[in-house]
Amino acid sequence: MKHLIPFLLVLFISNALFAQDIIVTKNSEKIEAKITDVEQDCIKYKKFSYQEGPTYTIQKSEIASIIYQNGDVETFADYNQQSKSDINEKLMTGQYIDGYCTHITFQSRDLLGGGYKHSGYVIGDIIDGLSDMEIENKIRNGELVFFADRDFRDYLEKYDQETFRKMKQGIACATTGYVFTFVGIGGGVSMLCSMAINGATAVNLGLGITSLLIGVVGIPLWVGGNNICYKRVPEIYNNHYVQKQSSYSMSLDFGAVNGGVGLSFLF
Repeated sequence: MKHLIPFLLVLFISNALFAQDIIVTKNSEKIEAKITDVEQDCIKYKKFSYQEGPTYTIQKSEIASIIYQNGDVETFADYNQQSKSDINEKLMTGQYIDGYCTHITFQSRDLLGGGYKHSGYVIGDIIDGLSDMEIENKIRNGELVFFADRDFRDYLEKYDQETFRKMKQGIACATTGYVFTFVGIGGGVSMLCSMAINGATAVNLGLGITSLLIGVVGIPLWVGGNNICYKRVPEIYNNHYVQKQSSYSMSLDFGAVNGGVGLSFLF
């Protein structure tokens, strides 16, 4: 009898340990859970310590592995790699992609790799009002194609020369403004501080003020260049897309044709 109680205690503890699922996230967080549903892109679960509470959802892209209550382990490296491969395949198709263009900045933990914040262009559905997670899911599912800034410039060079030239103009303007702003203001402030310590001369004062003015001129150039790249470029691209779509439309006209009556089709 004295050996039975410790045995039952050990058995109870073992069952308690393996009665829960452990979700291990990519940042090494361990979530003690009771998994309730497994969907295509996410896992739904309840907290093991409060199973009468709300149901939580976590994206598979955020999960490193799951240790199930029976001891089985499922890893999600293949899932994440496949998601990235799908995106790379979209980017490497070398074909014109139908859809509207928008410049976006959004948060994504692993979809595109190399950090959490991504800035670039998407082509596809209208994305107004979508959350970062919804945008990420649309990219993963192929409903949106994401281009980093440089990739989109290369894409335009191949498929839309007018928009490509406008983007080059915006990049040149923004780059010039960036250099003017930081070199001008940085150099001017540094020179004025030096004069305050060592004494000012008319020449040094003039150079410091000139440097500051160059920096001030650089600000609108910088802002204007970014405005061209992030707003004007998508507008021009979308106008061209609308024109392409309308050029494929067909109209039917009834009237005189070469002295007779007939139908004419416009494509």
